[in-house]
Amino acid sequence: MSIIKSPFNFVPLSGKVFFPDWAGKISQDIPFSDGLSGTIRLRITADSPIYIRNGHVREDAPDKKTGEFKTKEAEKRYISFSHVDVGGEPRYFIPGTSIKGEVRNLLEIMSFGKMQVDRSAMFARRDLTRNADYPLKNYQREIHCGWLRRNGDAFEVTDNGRPYRMSHKSIDSWTGKELMARNFSAVRGIDLTKNTTLNGKTYDPKTAAYKKALLGQWGLDRLSFSIVKEGKTGDKYVEVDDNGDIQGSIVVTGQPGPWKMPRGSKAGKFYEFVFGYEEQHSPRRLSREMFSHFEFIYRDSTDWNDVKKNIDHQGIPVFFRANGNDIIDFGLTFLYKMPYRHSVQDSLPGMHRDSRPDLAQCIFGYTEADVVKDDSLNSLKGRVQFGNAFADPSTVRMLDTQRLPLGTPKASYLPIYVSQGKAVHGQLPVSYTTPGKNGEPVPHYTYQTYDNSHPTGWKRYYGRDGIVWGEPAPVNSEGKDTQNTPFDPLDTGAVFNGVVTFHNLRPIELGALLCALTFGGHQDCHHQLGLAKPYGYGLCHYETTLAAKKLSNLGGEAITEINGFINSFIQKIADELSLKDVWSNDASIKTLLTMASIPVPDSDGFRYMNMSTDRNKNDFLNAKKEGETLRPSLELLEGEKLNWAECQKARQKEKEREQIDTKDMPIPRLYPNSNRGEWMKAMKEVSESDKKSLTEDQKKYACEVLRYAKEHSKDAFSNKWKVGGEYFKQVKKISIIGKDLATEWFIEINVKNE
Repeated sequence: MSIIKSPFNFVPLSGKVFFPDWAGKISQDIPFSDGLSGTIRLRITADSPIYIRNGHVREDAPDKKTGEFKTKEAEKRYISFSHVDVGGEPRYFIPGTSIKGEVRNLLEIMSFGKMQVDRSAMFARRDLTRNADYPLKNYQREIHCGWLRRNGDAFEVTDNGRPYRMSHKSIDSWTGKELMARNFSAVRGIDLTKNTTLNGKTYDPKTAAYKKALLGQWGLDRLSFSIVKEGKTGDKYVEVDDNGDIQGSIVVTGQPGPWKMPRGSKAGKFYEFVFGYEEQHSPRRLSREMFSHFEFIYRDSTDWNDVKKNIDHQGIPVFFRANGNDIIDFGLTFLYKMPYRHSVQDSLPGMHRDSRPDLAQCIFGYTEADVVKDDSLNSLKGRVQFGNAFADPSTVRMLDTQRLPLGTPKASYLPIYVSQGKAVHGQLPVSYTTPGKNGEPVPHYTYQTYDNSHPTGWKRYYGRDGIVWGEPAPVNSEGKDTQNTPFDPLDTGAVFNGVVTFHNLRPIELGALLCALTFGGHQDCHHQLGLAKPYGYGLCHYETTLAAKKLSNLGGEAITEINGFINSFIQKIADELSLKDVWSNDASIKTLLTMASIPVPDSDGFRYMNMSTDRNKNDFLNAKKEGETLRPSLELLEGEKLNWAECQKARQKEKEREQIDTKDMPIPRLYPNSNRGEWMKAMKEVSESDKKSLTEDQKKYACEVLRYAKEHSKDAFSNKWKVGGEYFKQVKKISIIGKDLATEWFIEINVKNE
């Protein structure tokens, strides 16, 4: 059974949202009676290597297909840490916008704000193996074809009826060349997993763009066709015939894999499409919202980026379903990505879709695009400005260039990004469908989607104990490095200084800002800035110095004490939302503070899952097959009492462990599949070896036994292996070991392996 693992987790959404009752009274010109203005001096210290991308133009970025830069100068600009040149020397800084974005996200969570999402964000599914999850397979007879065009400020789709089919064999017969067979047949075709070059341009051979380039010289439009046969489901198969009575265009779509002969089930894609020119219905209009969702779904599609330029003229070939004059859904292929009914915005809990400004919007401002369907709200200018934080040159040490894959699972992956309310300890309940091929019931797991659930929460990366991890992804089949992103980080210990300026903030608002900057005074919490956070980069802590004055008494003495503002803010939130427990015990706040304060070990459980074209090695597919979900961070970290000092101490012991020579020790080495009885027996043999005390080598080897047992146990990730867990209690009962030594060992084994 595979395990869903991730270097990130989520702060759960609260069903409660705080809306300030003074939102309609905010002004840049008319101060509040209790309004405050001033500055917060900010000192940022990097607790791990840190990287902020330098400003650059789009042309500086590496080519996506080759990973190569156009020039050495472009590469240098692109990978360098954010800086300005002063006297020919780089002066490094963290842009104020980077700090502001991180602080605003924290403030949204701490003030019980609304989750802000891209209004165009809508996800789709295309799981051809599960009809229940992808019902479009059951409605293939209802799929029509047409051309998507822009008409003024609107969009419309023509209805050209059901598409005709044209085989690769018929296309080769028409061209007089065996282009399709020599490219896409299993026997004679090219390797579709490798990019190929045609007419000096590099293509992914699985795309429609490559097929169009292959057939470009013949012209795919304004051709005549005749029907050669009709299928059982009503599909009509055609070939090019100068005397045919069907007028239309050949429309090619992607090629997921090679086709085989003879034809049969799972023999591969062998047919393209012909769109007839005769329209069966007047063009159907698309709302701008529906088009925006379509653009979002296909934003990373090579084929969409190839054809979108045609939307104002020729049009874009699409497949769709309709109900009367309305289009239900549509896409770029016959079995297209089927959108969920709800966008991400629509799936949010009700209070998060409220049009009223939350506290973060009141402080940082908002634009018309940030509010929902409320003509009374236009925009609001923010009352807080973050300046750039420049590095103290004496603390700067540049590290070597790093190359790491910075991709992340897409938010369409339901086991991670959508709240699965029925899951228990990361496992969905199982149901059974009709017996499979061997007569045994087939287990089935039903994931909640954006249609019947909501986003898991605010995404946050785990903190690590001052270390970074990660290896470059391998080069592709052409020897090109296309998956890694190069960057030049600064080392741990770099110090940056900046200023936050605020104007006309109410005490509660200033308290919220200070709370976000200081995690409400929790000094063991860490901020995260920049790129490569999944690998442990960007961990830092802030030190603040307040200088505030009341606008009603600008000549008075500056206020420097911050705790009063923070406490007033926390009490206000608790009172307004009638929180039964104190603010810090709410699930959202507790999760945030836990993730920001408890370092996770450098282990496989907090790394990315494996994505592979081999379905048996693809963690994402296997996890869904087993009904797994991402376990909440509190479940993973609760009771994990590691602090930063303990982790560093345990890491030093890890280095020492590698030097232990165990061959002469009296305890037999454990091997894979050792059961609990075997390792407990080994632990008791340790205790029997000397009734009074254990030697240092015996202590180290005993810890090795525990570590190995944990690595190979089926419940390696359960709380049984935590300090205070079931196995801990068994070990500490051994008189010669006791609680203190057992605690030390269990802390150590949880650093390396989680």
